[in-house]
Amino acid sequence: MVEIMQQFIEKCYINPIIYNSGYNHINTITWFTIIVISIFLALKLFPRIDVKIDDYFIIATAPYIVFGSILKVLEDTGTIQPPLNYLLMSPIFYGLTLVITILSIVFAKIFAPKLNIHDWRILFSGIGIVLTIFNIALLLSIQDIMHPGAFLMIFSFGVGMSLVIYAIGRYFSISFITDKLNAIIIFSFLLKASSTYIGVEFFGYYSKTLGILFGKNIYLNLISLIPSLIIVILFLYFLDTKLKNNDTLRNIIKLFMLVIWITPALRTTARIVIGL
Repeated sequence: MVEIMQQFIEKCYINPIIYNSGYNHINTITWFTIIVISIFLALKLFPRIDVKIDDYFIIATAPYIVFGSILKVLEDTGTIQPPLNYLLMSPIFYGLTLVITILSIVFAKIFAPKLNIHDWRILFSGIGIVLTIFNIALLLSIQDIMHPGAFLMIFSFGVGMSLVIYAIGRYFSISFITDKLNAIIIFSFLLKASSTYIGVEFFGYYSKTLGILFGKNIYLNLISLIPSLIIVILFLYFLDTKLKNNDTLRNIIKLFMLVIWITPALRTTARIVIGL
């Protein structure tokens, strides 16, 4: 019985991480459950340390999202060897980034008053910026920039599509679409789609997530973006209407949405730019 359980754990959890073979039905359900539990724990933890999850906090968290994305690219270069590189493989990597972020929050809460910084989020964001700059400098010391135009292509596509959605929201006075945080989340979703599309179409990438529906038929997958985008917009509407009296839960869910989409988008973009 013990041997069967060991084989099950190795097949469904350990091997996909060690060999970077992706997700299966079992570990996908497990990781989703862990995300739900993490949201619940965050709801319990943040009030205890007097952290309000609002737009300002999410903006202050942005450098840590970039930090995590570049950290993944560093792992992709092969610079970080086993067993340390296992910490940077999904989904363990998300847990590591979360721990670093929480420790930075605690550090900023303690030392901001001592450093005469009136808002601890300034110090918190500053720590994230320093970590991000360090990661970018380390990455550029290892890899050369090969495709600088790819950066402009990906962001132009993502920004352009986001502006169209925003303009539609403004024209029809759909306030939840023009909400700043919701607009950023929609942009993060479209940036992920943009980086994936351009990576596959112009640089020979194959996305595990994009290939789920139509394999390597990039055009059908691009069309499938439309219902996915509609679902994202409807879910944001659900959050803003059904959870309008629970700011903390609503914003934590939005923060997770932002992390889940912007992290792979920035990772893919960075990989393309440096030619990985």
